[in-house]
This record gives sequence, C-alpha cells and structure tokens, in this order.
Amino acid sequence: MPIVEVGYFSPYREEILYRGGNSDIDINYALVNYLKSRNNINLINTVISKESSILSNIRKFLFTPSDFLIIPYPDIIFTPKGIARGFFSLCIYLLLKLKSEIKRQKIVFYLVDLIGAQSKFLGLRESCLSQIIYNYEKYILLLGDYIISPSMLFKEFLAKEYKIPIHKILVVRRTPYFSSLKKAINPRIEDSAIKVLYAGELSREEEKNLLSLIIQSFRNKNNILLYIAGPRGEWLYSFKQENIKYLGVLNRTALEEIARECHMGLILYKRNFYTNMCSSTKYSFYVSNGLAVASTDVEVIRNIIIEDGTGFAEPEISFVNRLEEALENLEMIARWRRNSLLIGEAIRSGFYLDECFNQLWKLKGGK
Repeated sequence: MPIVEVGYFSPYREEILYRGGNSDIDINYALVNYLKSRNNINLINTVISKESSILSNIRKFLFTPSDFLIIPYPDIIFTPKGIARGFFSLCIYLLLKLKSEIKRQKIVFYLVDLIGAQSKFLGLRESCLSQIIYNYEKYILLLGDYIISPSMLFKEFLAKEYKIPIHKILVVRRTPYFSSLKKAINPRIEDSAIKVLYAGELSREEEKNLLSLIIQSFRNKNNILLYIAGPRGEWLYSFKQENIKYLGVLNRTALEEIARECHMGLILYKRNFYTNMCSSTKYSFYVSNGLAVASTDVEVIRNIIIEDGTGFAEPEISFVNRLEEALENLEMIARWRRNSLLIGEAIRSGFYLDECFNQLWKLKGGK
C-alpha cells in the first residue's frame, strides 16, 4: 500500500465560491477527495494553507516519510511571485528533491496549468519576464520524478518543449471532478423550457463577444432559458431579456443544484495552441451533472466530446447557428445527456484517476 502525501494550496470547504473556470480549485478538490476515498492508499493529508505557518508546513514536507509526494502545479504556495518569492520557492523544491533522493520518495507533479508556457507562447507578459517564468517552470518540473498530464497533447508538448522524458509523463484521460451531491437527475425537457448553462469567467473579451451573440440569438425564444454564473458579469444586466438569468458568483453546491436543473452546458474557449491542448474542468463539471455539452472547436475537448458522444464542438464563426439547430433537436439532446450521465458517473467515481494512479503505484520500485 503506497504511503502518499499531497500538498495543495488551502483547505477546500463548501463555502468556497465558484469563480468560473477556476480549474485549480476544482481539480485539487477532486484529487484530494479521490485519494481520501481509496482504501489501497495510505494518505497523509498535508495541507499548505494561507492561514497557517509556511515554515511549519514546509517542515512537514521535509520530515514526513512517504512513498509519493503529489504536488498540484501551479496552485501551491511555492508559485513564484517576485524574485524573492521565486528564489524561496526554488530552495524549497531543491530541499524536497534532496529528501526524495535520500528517502527514495517520488515527487509527482499533478499538472493543472502551465503559467510559463502561457506567458511565453501567448505573450501574456513582456518577453523578458515570460522567458524567466518559462525557464523557472521548466526547471521545477524537471525536478519531478513523474508528471501527471491532462491530455496526450500536453504530454507531447512537455516532452518537446520542457525536455521531460516521455516515460515520466502519465495522462489522466478526463479531468477529475468531485461532487458531494447524489447522482445527477435527468430532467425531462418536455416538462419545462430547455435550460442552458454557462459557468465561467465573464471578463475575457473573446468569450464575452460569443456569449453576447448567443444571448441575442435567444431573444424572443421563450422555450429557452440561459443561466450564466461567474464573476465580473455585471455587463450582462444591459440585456433586458427575461430568459437570461445572471446568477453571479455561487458556491459549489448551489452551482451544482442549478446545473442539475439544466440540459446543456456551454464551453466558449478561444482557440489557440494552448487551449487546443487542454482538457476542461467545465466539461467534467457539466457531464458529472448530466448535461449535454456545446463547445467551441478546441482540439482536445472536441475529441473528448466525439469519443464520449456527449454533444458537439463547432468553430466560433458558426457556433451560434449550430447551437440553435441543436436546441431544436430534443431527441439528440436526450441521447447526449444519457451519455453524459454515464461518463459523469465514471468521472465522479474516480475511474479515470484509477487508470492513471494504478500505473503510478506500479512504478514505486526504483527511480
């Protein structure tokens, strides 16, 4: 039975607000609850919290014996913010690496996001700073014995750009999602209006533009109700449509309860090299609550939707028309939702995490 410790950013409680697209919170919450639920794992639940002593938690890391140290990346307290913080983080990682060599412990980075890659390749920061963050991130990930990647395309990118040996990278085929609610209910469309949900960040221009077009297309369609949840959505109040409901920021339980009244969920990512590689917490959230999925045409999510038979993916230019057509085909929506219930149950039960971690536990003997 492997002895496992996991470091994550803060304790997760029901009152934590859902902030739309906040994959680090959802994934870490799912990961920790999955590890807690498995009888074949001896979990040492190490918490790195904003509210507690940093040095106390570092001491736990350095002196707690275990076979595996699983670190969600980048949502941990060691993420660099400024030169001093980055240097401090690097020192801690090097100490953890030294401990892993002495104690034959394996460091496993559970990859949530790549802030360095986004900075460098999407031009999110000035070029000099982007290169520093990218090099820092690359060096940190190379300290790991294994990387758990969210997709095969991510795996290929890590091997090519970060020079991580391919045999050290494992893949979770579906992004984990944990729900404390019971199995999703499949509401009958004929008993009510067709209910569509968008849960996510509401300040990015590309998604705002597409969402605005969707809202306009729903004008005078009383058989369709659109729920929108997430931060920075005050601009939605300018739409005077009774079938558009902006819910603001909700806690996890409240959002899940809304989702289980709905029939379809929207994913509106702008297509670029990075989003093409990403799986999606939104996808897992939607199908785990029994929704069909309508997504823009980003590669990994498109392939997942096709494989699972849970909805459609369409380029942004024709997305609104495709969505209107789909919402008129109630039989198709019902079939997608039946498939979502099956896939969602597999995600919530930890099936895809079992696939990945069972491979990891077998690698225990030797580095």
